[in-house]
Amino acid sequence: MLFLATQTMRIPRLALFRALPIVLILCLFGGPRSIAAGEPLLHKKQADRISRAAQAAHLRNVLVADFLDSSGARTDRGVFLAAEFARTFAERTRDFSTVNREKWDLLLESRSIVPGDVVRPDGLRRIGAALGCDGVVTGSLSQQNHSIRVVISLREVSTGAELATADYEQKQDLRFEGNFPAAHDPSGIRYYFVGLDGIGQPKCIRCDNPFYSSEARAKRIQGSVLVSMLIDSKGDPEQLQLLAGSDPRLDANVLVALKRWKFEPVLDPSGQPVPLRFCVEVIFSLS
Repeated sequence: MLFLATQTMRIPRLALFRALPIVLILCLFGGPRSIAAGEPLLHKKQADRISRAAQAAHLRNVLVADFLDSSGARTDRGVFLAAEFARTFAERTRDFSTVNREKWDLLLESRSIVPGDVVRPDGLRRIGAALGCDGVVTGSLSQQNHSIRVVISLREVSTGAELATADYEQKQDLRFEGNFPAAHDPSGIRYYFVGLDGIGQPKCIRCDNPFYSSEARAKRIQGSVLVSMLIDSKGDPEQLQLLAGSDPRLDANVLVALKRWKFEPVLDPSGQPVPLRFCVEVIFSLS
């Protein structure tokens, strides 16, 4: 069984056509900040700053709500960035706890609140009463050329006062955009991202190497192929999209191979199988 993880993964030598060429598969999950082991998160300092403010205000339980776009709308990119920030933020709690974001989804599904309530004092009080939190982290997204600026705020539930702010930029490169459009449930409220908000990691049970033809090797054709793919709730690949290619022949070989891959179904926090979108990068190398 091949386990896909947030790190570079070399296919065993026995699967490499018994020759010099190397097929290296990089599985890229959670956007560009979580690709390489040890790569610092862009929002680490911001999470530290918000955490210190929560401690200084003696907050006991903090919700990281979905980040909203400039119009106040909830989008899959905003949910993704909020879920990533929530994971980093939860690692930095000291004298307070964080609300399980599944409870936030359930609250949205109840229709008793709407996403925009996080920026209104009366909305904050209703959120606090429903989830038992006294602080809420909000985020606002704005477009800046080929990046998204994220402005994060910590608000006190009882007063609506802003206790701290921080901001960072998320580059909209191919690896980031390959996570979208995100897989979701029929309601359109729950989005599914690898390793975020309680969603599991894909486990490949049949993942044959893409074919590195003798012609390509003879001509010393090398390079990487980046593909966005969705696996359905049964673990079958769908909606393969070539994001960046190397050589048309290698690109075609990768797409043929990926269509034949098979995964164990990915499970949500309740143990139910869900669809999931992510990127796979295949590198053909003769070195």
